[in-house]
Amino acid sequence: MGREEHARWLRGILASPKRKIFIAELNGSPVGTVRYDLDGADYELSWTVAPECRGRGVGKSIVRALMAVAGRPVPADQAALDERVRGPLA
Repeated sequence: MGREEHARWLRGILASPKRKIFIAELNGSPVGTVRYDLDGADYELSWTVAPECRGRGVGKSIVRALMAVAGRPVPADQAALDERVRGPLA
């Protein structure tokens, strides 16, 4: 995917009312990303945690914060959780 194509894709994703994306920070520094996609009554959650922050409860904290932002708890049996391991944030 070329730069322009990626930019168009990203603009579309960011404009979607069914998707919310957040950057998680700790002490003012980015430590991960978290998002939800709403599909009818179901949520799909996805999050990433910077390698140097893994194993410290950051993932759990950002998922809890996302659930609060979503406006209601997301029961585990209604959420498809997708934790991906990715490199450090740019």
